Amino acid sequence: MDTWLKCRIAQGQFSEEFVVEGKDAKNVPFSLFARDAEVDIDGWIRVEIIAKTGELCLVRLPQQTLENGSTVTVRCEDLQDLPARQEA
Repeated sequence: MDTWLKCRIAQGQFSEEFVVEGKDAKNVPFSLFARDAEVDIDGWIRVEIIAKTGELCLVRLPQQTLENGSTVTVRCEDLQDLPARQEA
């Protein structure tokens, strides 16, 4: 199973690049560029849970944000576990 974070996805400048915009647990926006395999165009980006405390999760993003590093604290309710993608 992979863990995915709800966010906004838009096509980037290159064919395999996407612009990702999300909000952390305090509703502060963050953004980053991600590769095709790291996003789902329905509005999800693959993340790794590092720590969980109550209703908050510290996650590692697949790329660094434009604002501040590659980790962000989010609400656990904004995460979803989905089966791993199968490569064709």
